[in-house]
Amino acid sequence: MNHVWHTRILVSCIAIAAVIDAGEEALSRAPHVVAKLPDLWWLHYAPLSLLSIAAILWIVRLLQNWTSPNIKPQAQTQPLKPAIELAPSKLRIHSASYAPIDGEGDDYPVAEFLSQITNGDSLVLDNIQNQSFQTPSHNFVPKDPKVGTKKRLLVEYSFGNEKTTTIERREESRIVLPEDPFLKVFNLLQLRAFHLAGRLRAFSEKMGPRPDADWATGDKSNPADWMAMKIAERRGIQKPWFSRLKHRYEKEFSHDITEIMHDFGETGLDVGLLVPHSSTVSTEHDVRQVANTLDSLAIELNHPNIQPPDLDDDTIAKYNAMGSSEMKNLLQHFPDAGKAVDEAYARKGVGGDAS
Repeated sequence: MNHVWHTRILVSCIAIAAVIDAGEEALSRAPHVVAKLPDLWWLHYAPLSLLSIAAILWIVRLLQNWTSPNIKPQAQTQPLKPAIELAPSKLRIHSASYAPIDGEGDDYPVAEFLSQITNGDSLVLDNIQNQSFQTPSHNFVPKDPKVGTKKRLLVEYSFGNEKTTTIERREESRIVLPEDPFLKVFNLLQLRAFHLAGRLRAFSEKMGPRPDADWATGDKSNPADWMAMKIAERRGIQKPWFSRLKHRYEKEFSHDITEIMHDFGETGLDVGLLVPHSSTVSTEHDVRQVANTLDSLAIELNHPNIQPPDLDDDTIAKYNAMGSSEMKNLLQHFPDAGKAVDEAYARKGVGGDAS
């Protein structure tokens, strides 16, 4: 029986029984009325009968609930809303494989996994490792392709109407698709250097020029005394400024400078210019020198023995010969390189303490 009608009948039986019982009680107090009515002997048993019916219905309902606990009352049928159709992703993974870099061992196809973790029109996979290629239902790399050997992730993809591109990322690195033009040219160590150089230049600009004495004032009748007074005045003005420069540099940059200095040193580059300033600086010129040195090391990592351009035609021509339009565009505006790469770096959500 439909649960709605079941409930209605149950309630009706109880209500009618209550009404009859109340009516019988009222008639018992008015014998002169009862004398005029026909014999209503059944009226005495009607409430009990109705209550018995209600009890039976209640027991049946209880048994139904016990035997079918998961059956829920039927709700009013509502028309289903049409599913929201998402626009297809512009990022297409054509093929992808995870295998040892020496070409031996197992080669696992992981294109399906990369397609599954694509979010809208982009994909980010941090810290590529054997265990990175898992979903709740499937492990795309069930075992180490070759124990003791570095692996690589090789991906062939396209974005929108652009041509197909193939990129490779080593184990324990990071992949972001589609690639930013700067990320196509520079690795993460280089981006860290550019990012840190940009922070140093911003710090230098925030500190502003060092304060100085007012050399147009004072009694110049005795030049020696006037000069000594002005020098003392300048030292008094500049001492707090230099102290602030030194301590802020040590607090905000010394750790990062030391770490990246050793990272560049491990690649075989000469980091001698960073050594004196890895922990502290004395002047604002030291800050700018560290920023320029970081830019130089980042460029030299790709092109050893070539120094950053000084914007003369001959140097620019040498860089143009490298054949990379992104590199040429960046280096022709080298003074702004740190800021430009810093912006690209930030767009990818990589913090300044990335390693």
